[in-house]
Amino acid sequence: MIDAIRIIHQSIDDGVVLAEWPDFLPQKYRGKVKAKYGLKDRFFTYKESVSKLSSAERLDVLLMLNEQNSIDTLLPAVTNCGKITDLPVSIQEPIKKLFEFAFGLLTDFGIRDRQYRLIHKKIDSKVCPFCGFEYFSAPTSKREALDHYLAESKYPFAAANLRNLVPMGGKCNSQYKRSEDVMWRADGTRRMVFDPYLAGQQILSLDNSKINNTLVGPLVAEWVIDFSDLSEEVSTWDEVFSLRKRYRDDVLNEETIKQWMGEFRSWCLRSKQVLTDHHSVASAIEAYGGFLGDCGFNDRAFIKAAVFRFFLNRFRTGCQRVRGVMCGLAGVPAN
Repeated sequence: MIDAIRIIHQSIDDGVVLAEWPDFLPQKYRGKVKAKYGLKDRFFTYKESVSKLSSAERLDVLLMLNEQNSIDTLLPAVTNCGKITDLPVSIQEPIKKLFEFAFGLLTDFGIRDRQYRLIHKKIDSKVCPFCGFEYFSAPTSKREALDHYLAESKYPFAAANLRNLVPMGGKCNSQYKRSEDVMWRADGTRRMVFDPYLAGQQILSLDNSKINNTLVGPLVAEWVIDFSDLSEEVSTWDEVFSLRKRYRDDVLNEETIKQWMGEFRSWCLRSKQVLTDHHSVASAIEAYGGFLGDCGFNDRAFIKAAVFRFFLNRFRTGCQRVRGVMCGLAGVPAN
């Protein structure tokens, strides 16, 4: 697509007649798209519209084409790019329609399915990389959406760029990110954002959470969620996908915590832990948390691990409520 656009611009600048369809396209693509007359019509509509622009305006179009596809430098805010609305109105719709159609061809040619299969095979835990707990469907089933990380409505030149297409869980895609501009806040300030193909795993910390020290009600009065990385990328990640709120509301609720406590009790019994005193109970909590940490994203284990790390910390610092609950689960006297 990018090469074809450049060829069109070069023919206009040189004052030469553009070759017939599909001969102006790079050789390796001609046979595949020769019968795609919808693509042909949109290319020539684009050519007609862009030829009416001034040479300076055409340069702006080419500059935006290059900038919007510089994904590697856009996400960390090393470079910036304009939005489609920065270009002359007459060229905006031809660009949108051309690249929207090209994006659709990725499905027709099986490219989106192939990309999903490759990514699904590559990742260890088959969960959404943006939230960590929405499960991905198998490639043989109906696949997850390949989301436009840079919104197609604002950055259409990147609409068919596979670097800009990432598998995303249904809720993350349709309820949270939607068409939000990940690079710019609502107040117009620039922000850095994770590259979903290169970002490392974040470690969740609940160490600043608050215990309910009364003998009634939930064990934890307030869950305070922190991440190991305090970078701007993490802030953007949370802003776009509402991670802290979703973890608190959907996972760290009283019902789920009670369920996890029961799982810890079963683990102690089945692993034949010898639990006789506070020291042995603390060791069991530590071992269980380590086991969960090794499970990665499976079954929300990364959140469970953080929960039991928090309980271990409070247990060792002498929190009576936590000691009472954990010793009770282990069948050891709290005093």
